[in-house]
Amino acid sequence: MKACIVCGKGFSPKNRKGVYCSAACRQRDYRVKRAAEYAEYKRWKAGGVVGEEDTAVDRFKARGGAVSGGGVGKSREEIMAEIRAIRAEKIPPERDTPLGRRVWKYEQDKRVAELEALLNS
Repeated sequence: MKACIVCGKGFSPKNRKGVYCSAACRQRDYRVKRAAEYAEYKRWKAGGVVGEEDTAVDRFKARGGAVSGGGVGKSREEIMAEIRAIRAEKIPPERDTPLGRRVWKYEQDKRVAELEALLNS
C-alpha cells in the first residue's frame, strides 16, 4: 500500500512505480507543475529573477565569497577560478525541468559573460 503524492490517499499501485491513486490526481499534479514552470518562465521573460538564489552576487555570497565592487581588484586568476567554478556547478534538482534547464544555462552564460568582460577590460 502506497500513499498518493497528490492527495495522500492510500492505494495499491498496478506497478511498483505508481505514485498516483487515480488519473485525476496524475492530471492535477501535471497541471500544478506546468503552472509553476509557466510562472517561472514569465518571471524570466519579464527580466525578473528566478529561483531562490537569484543573482550572481547572492550565489557568490552563498559560496562564502566576499563581494568587492563588481570584480574590481580581483586578479585574473581569481576571475578565471570563478568562471571555472560557475561552469562546474550542477543544476539543482528542483530546477531540473526543460524550462529550468534553459533558464539555468542562460543564467550561467550571463554570469560567465560578466566575468569575461572584466577580464577583457
